[in-house]
Amino acid sequence: MARCAVVGSGLGGFVAYATLRHYGLEPAEIAVFGDTRDPAGPWRTRAAAIRQRLMRSESDGHAYPTTFPGLAAREAARRRTPLPLLQSVCDRYRPTVAEFLRHVDELRERSGWDESVRDARVERVRTVDGGFDLDGHGVFAHVLLAPGHPGLARPAELAADPRVVHAYEPHEYASRVAVVGAGMAAATEWLNALAAGSEVVSVRRREPARRPLNVARPLFSKRGLATFHAEPRGRRAELLRGFGAPSYPPGSRWDEPLEHAASEGRFRVEQELNGAEQVICATGFRR
Repeated sequence: MARCAVVGSGLGGFVAYATLRHYGLEPAEIAVFGDTRDPAGPWRTRAAAIRQRLMRSESDGHAYPTTFPGLAAREAARRRTPLPLLQSVCDRYRPTVAEFLRHVDELRERSGWDESVRDARVERVRTVDGGFDLDGHGVFAHVLLAPGHPGLARPAELAADPRVVHAYEPHEYASRVAVVGAGMAAATEWLNALAAGSEVVSVRRREPARRPLNVARPLFSKRGLATFHAEPRGRRAELLRGFGAPSYPPGSRWDEPLEHAASEGRFRVEQELNGAEQVICATGFRR
């Protein structure tokens, strides 16, 4: 009989499930509630929508319950080459989207995930004798909530604009495209639209930061996190606000196509929308 429940069958719930399995729980002892059995399903759709081929994360961007082995070790073993490990040591390893999804699919099968998933949505959690009642689906002593993002974010002023599509929705590219936003998805869409032959306007009101990862690299280590937590509360809040700002990686892979397109008059930056045929909102998720 299940004694633990995970509400949410996306990647967050999947990592939690893998961790519970790693520490000895059997599939029958865990109930996962969600509306999809593919833990990477929504992520897979969004990555395909922006034609993403490489992960921004490095070797540690995986769903395993422990740091090792990461994706670099996994790929090195699969391809029988030390190159991914050497790239990881030099902070140059970037797994492909296909590698990440293959890893999720294999871990899903090996962990018994599908045995634990229940096709049901939980809208209410109540405390009762013995634990938590999940909307009439049972009482569990331990519950982890992993509902994910509440949905795609769109600027309110563009809600009724027929030209608008969100970057994470399937779409093609018109001849004149405006991309709203300045983060990783926006930068990817600039290159996608330019490669499709479009004229692109980047609509943004502040310049994006340029960093390889979503946050500063030291924060991915125990020592870095300890340093962060030792900072005064105000300084921690300031750092978090900074990491919430739009960013995408530095490097010629991004800069050269944009500079070349700008020299041809096919790429420019503006603060307001113009008469573009298509408006792509690379504005992330609602909060």
